[in-house]
Parts: sequence; C-alpha cells; structure tokens
Amino acid sequence: RANELEIHYQPQVELATGRPVGVEALVRWRHPKAGQVPAATIVGIAERTGLIGTLTFWIFNAALRQAAQWREAGITPRLAMNLSISTLTDRELPAVVDQSIKTWGVPPNSVVLEIAENTLIVDAERSVAILTRLKGVGVQLSIDDFGSGFSSLGHLRRFPFDELKVDRPFV
Repeated sequence: RANELEIHYQPQVELATGRPVGVEALVRWRHPKAGQVPAATIVGIAERTGLIGTLTFWIFNAALRQAAQWREAGITPRLAMNLSISTLTDRELPAVVDQSIKTWGVPPNSVVLEIAENTLIVDAERSVAILTRLKGVGVQLSIDDFGSGFSSLGHLRRFPFDELKVDRPFV
C-alpha cells in the first residue's frame, strides 16, 4: 500500500556469446525501517496473509508493463518470473497470466514462468493441470533449482516444462 515494492531485473546471458537474451523479474521491498527485505520473506508474508495472489498479479503487471515499454523501444528480451507454491495451485492463475499478457501486448512465448522444483511436490496432480493450462496460454515454463529437491528426471516427464535450470551446486 505504501508503494515500497520494486521490481529489479537480473540479466540472463547466452554463455557461448555473452549476449543478453532475457531478464528475470525479482521483487524487492525497501522497508523504511527494516531496510531491504529478502524476497523469500516477502513471499512468506504474502502467503501467510492471503495476499500472494495480489502480489503475483502486481508483479506480473509491473514486469509486463516494463516489457511492453522495452518492446516499444525495440528491446525484446524474454521475461522470466517466479511462481510460488501457493500460486501454482491457484486455478485462476492461467486466466490472470493470460489477461496480463493481453493487457500489455507482450507475446506470450517471450514470457517464462519459473517454478522451483520443491514446489511441484506439494500437489503434483493439480500442478500438472495448472501448468498444462499455462502452456495453453502460450508461455514458456521453466523448472528452477533442479536438484535441490527430490525430483528425478523421470518424474519431470509428466510436467510440460520447456527448460530445466540446474541448481548451483551441480554446475
């Protein structure tokens, strides 16, 4: 409510050429008294207070608005955004994503939704259903931090992922 949230954009580069290919939108909170609040704390607060849907909607729209402005300037990076455990089981998520993409006129295939591996364990069946609907919207799906949880490559076959981001200790 106090407009203390910000979106920071972490560049993604192609290793072979060093060419920037995209950005990852990361929410940040600069609290006037506490200073920088970690993203995990922001998401935890939003989940505990029932505001995760509102936070997710705000992040999508802020990041997609920025992507639309970049496109107008001739800059066309792919835009990655993270999904929390709570949003991955929200049946309304695909409609929210679709509406946000249409509102800002960003091509859906330039949007990548990142899901942490441990998120998939919570409710695998519902996750598959939501992810399948998101694929229908046209976005790309990425599993983040693979290797940090208990999934195997065989287990991942049932999910419609386009990309696998391996957890740092394995790289």
